[in-house]
Amino acid sequence: MQETRGYEKTWDLDVIFPGGSESKEFEDYLQKLESKMKDLSNSVNYYDPKGQNSALELVEIVTILEATMKKLRESFAFISCLSAQNVKDVGANLLTGRRSTLGAKMGSIQTILNQKLAIIPEEKWLEIVNHESLQDISFVLNERREAAQELLSSEQEILLNDLSVDGYHAWGQMYETIAGNMTVELEENGELNLYSIGQASNKLSSPDPEFRKYVFDQISKAWEKNIDLFGQTLNHLAGFRLQKYKHRGWDNVLKEPLSMNRMNQETLDAMWNAITKNKHHFVKYLTKKAELLGKDKQVFMILMPL
Repeated sequence: MQETRGYEKTWDLDVIFPGGSESKEFEDYLQKLESKMKDLSNSVNYYDPKGQNSALELVEIVTILEATMKKLRESFAFISCLSAQNVKDVGANLLTGRRSTLGAKMGSIQTILNQKLAIIPEEKWLEIVNHESLQDISFVLNERREAAQELLSSEQEILLNDLSVDGYHAWGQMYETIAGNMTVELEENGELNLYSIGQASNKLSSPDPEFRKYVFDQISKAWEKNIDLFGQTLNHLAGFRLQKYKHRGWDNVLKEPLSMNRMNQETLDAMWNAITKNKHHFVKYLTKKAELLGKDKQVFMILMPL
């Protein structure tokens, strides 16, 4: 089998925080982040949405929220990189759990803030969002306010956030751990080499179509070995989400995806109907291309250069 060149197997994360998962600098970063989150939580809890200075107070909260979210996302990205480069890194696994806890805390803070915005009378709300310091983000604030009106009480939503740490997110981490421990055996230049799923997937960009198909088949076999574990994990992930929907009174499984993409059901249906009506043109093109290249159209998509 043909050998394909790739990039280095691991990132140089020390340029960000030296020491990897044991980095003292990153621990200091997380402690400062937790302190900022505590300050933000206090500000949100004491915020009086109907008060005389509610607009100015909201400006201050939004400023702190923006800065805190940036740091939170940076920490999440670093932890994800640590976990991805070595799934057996115990320190990285502990940080992954800490990431879920931080995410749940931030979710609770935002839940309280959003629901405080939701109770502001319309006339007062228009006055707030028209404040010169909030006009640029009025669209986002309106979205948050409208979304909060469809949620459960603050106490119930906070409970959901807390339960998600050892529920929804824990199952997600289980999925990542299983996938991270999987290996793919590939024969290259007469030698057998073991790769992670990610490393093996990189070899699907090989210019050799036969090698790409070989890699694809080997990756498929690796996934099939854990099919029962993945099936249970995905079922529990979906189950947690559906239970949350049930208690919120949502009967459309696409409720959150549509909201996140600022799309309604009618738009999505129109898009898929257009694809269904016109996909025969694309199928005809691919079938003809497979014929000209002398390929079996059933495996043509695998053999196509990426």
